[in-house]
Amino acid sequence: MPAAVRIIDPYADLSTYKKIVAKYGGEYSFFDNLRMGGIGSPNMVYQSGLEAFDEVAQLDSPEIPLVNIALLKKGVIVRINKRQKLASAICLTEHIKHIHIQSFQLPHIEFNHEVTVGIISVEMGEHLLQLSIPAKNHASTIKFFEKPFFQGKSKATLLHEAPNEALRNKEIFFS
Repeated sequence: MPAAVRIIDPYADLSTYKKIVAKYGGEYSFFDNLRMGGIGSPNMVYQSGLEAFDEVAQLDSPEIPLVNIALLKKGVIVRINKRQKLASAICLTEHIKHIHIQSFQLPHIEFNHEVTVGIISVEMGEHLLQLSIPAKNHASTIKFFEKPFFQGKSKATLLHEAPNEALRNKEIFFS
């Protein structure tokens, strides 16, 4: 049986890309995409979980490593981009064991009010992908993971405060 998460070449030619994606059910049609309210997630911030993504995230650059997830008919493609350096991973839906979203409020000094942000843990095979949800994308990210595609795999929790001290002053939530 192949690995649950496969790193794929984000610079592969179109023919190679189509062959890989076909093994995961293929892409949705334009009309399916519209019917589903979109197949791509808003940008999230990469924290940890995949070695190939760690290499991109650790590039010496002030840019934030952004991740998005695109739905396939039988899986997902996860992509990271930082300073136009890319990495991609692909996973069958059956290997996504659990998605846990923890949302909480943080004070936003500039706007003088609290904003809702979050962290996501995506358990894919033997990997635990950790992402942060910026304030500006919080509502649309929650909506993305509420799609029927993730039914029975996704759980959202609203916390009274950040789950740990390190998250209380993170600038990544305001990017």
